[in-house]
Amino acid sequence: DRYLTLNILNHAKEYQPLLAALDLVSLLDDSRFADVETAYANMNDLVAHVDGVLSSMTLAEARTTFDKHGITYGHVQRTSEVIDDAQMWANDVMIPVADPREGWEQTVNSPLWIDGVDKVLPTCAPEIGEHSEAVLRGLGFADEEIANLVDKGVVGIFRSEAAK
Repeated sequence: DRYLTLNILNHAKEYQPLLAALDLVSLLDDSRFADVETAYANMNDLVAHVDGVLSSMTLAEARTTFDKHGITYGHVQRTSEVIDDAQMWANDVMIPVADPREGWEQTVNSPLWIDGVDKVLPTCAPEIGEHSEAVLRGLGFADEEIANLVDKGVVGIFRSEAAK
C-alpha cells in the first residue's frame, strides 16, 4: 500500500543493478530486455515485471535491497510521516508555527525566499470576527457604536473560550 519512485538517471549503469536488486536478472535472456536500449523500448513490459516484484515486498524490504544495490529511489510518504521527517525539518520545509494550537503545531514553510528579508513564522488565520472591534475602532467607531452594532447583529465578534 505504498508508492515508490525510481529515478534511474544513468540507464546504462543502473539497469543491471536494478534487475539484480529485484532478482530479475533472468530477464536479460529475453530479447525484449537483453540490454538497456531494448528494455527501454519495451518499458511497459519491464514495468510490469518490476511492479510484480515490488508488490510482493514491504517498504522496508524494498529500501534495503535498493540501498544494497545503489538504486536511486524514494518513497511517497504519508502525511503523518512527513510531519516527523528529519530531512523535511533540516531543509526548513516543515517549520513550527508562531502561535501553536492543539492539532496545529507545525506547517509547511513558504517556498519563497527574498534576499535580505527574514521569514516570519506563520500564524493561525484569525477567527471570524476576531478583529472586528479593532478594525471598527481604526475606522473611527466609538466603543458604544461598536457595542450597538454587535447588539443588533450587524457585526460579529469572536470571543475565545478563555474570554467567555
